[in-house]
Amino acid sequence: MALLSSIEQQLSELEVLESIYPNKDEVVVDDMNVLTVMQRYLQTNGQSFQPQKMLSITLNLSIEPTCLVVIKSVLPKEYPCAALPDVFARYCTCTSACSY
Repeated sequence: MALLSSIEQQLSELEVLESIYPNKDEVVVDDMNVLTVMQRYLQTNGQSFQPQKMLSITLNLSIEPTCLVVIKSVLPKEYPCAALPDVFARYCTCTSACSY
């Protein structure tokens, strides 16, 4: 039951991020298949296949026209109930490449 709660909270957090950052490409789910499996697992109340991969989300935030902050968060299946996410941040300018 903890996994179901964790997945529900992760999807809720993703929805909040998408409402805070509504522009295209600001919030990017790195693997849509993982999201689909999580949504199906939640819709079937845990009766479908458990997600095997972690949800990975990238935030691309424009600070100024020439500056970008990229925040990548990898959420373990058990996050937030029993595990912490891995979070990476990178600051980029128009003269530097910004990729992972």
